[in-house]
Amino acid sequence: KLNEAFCRAKSMVLQYALCNPWDYFFTGTLDENKFNRYELDTYQQKSSQFIRDKRKAYGTQLSFLLVPEPHKNGAWHIHGLLYGLPPSALRKFRPPEPWDLVNSDYLNWPDYMNKFGFCSLAPIKSPVATAFYITKYVSKDLSKRGGDLGKHLYFHSRPLQKAEKASDVYFY
Repeated sequence: KLNEAFCRAKSMVLQYALCNPWDYFFTGTLDENKFNRYELDTYQQKSSQFIRDKRKAYGTQLSFLLVPEPHKNGAWHIHGLLYGLPPSALRKFRPPEPWDLVNSDYLNWPDYMNKFGFCSLAPIKSPVATAFYITKYVSKDLSKRGGDLGKHLYFHSRPLQKAEKASDVYFY
């Protein structure tokens, strides 16, 4: 059952990634001083509410596709795709933040950082490559996620487009 769940999840992440417009590749961590880094279910609830609140505050249709990944110590961090963040909600990294980020195209989302912890957003240059890249996180470290049967392996906003079946071929 676990293998079937991972196959379904991987397929859906790829469909959502390919069939929707995305602006940024997102990487987020959970600051242990702000949030329990080991409680993925609580993160899902709080991050979903956070996104709903930001939609209202920004006045935009903020869409997301998030895939959690465990650190070696069992704490979670998040990879994802975002669409609809207004430029005013983002800023360039600046000292004393990590120098490699200060000198890059990566952006910071201060609202997320203040609520959950460090994050970085990279503008998407190749949507297809990005879709396949994010999909790999569903099955990464499969052996460490054996207890995840019945749990969400990814989170997404609604509504998102997915592939339509056309005969025996799927078109994205």
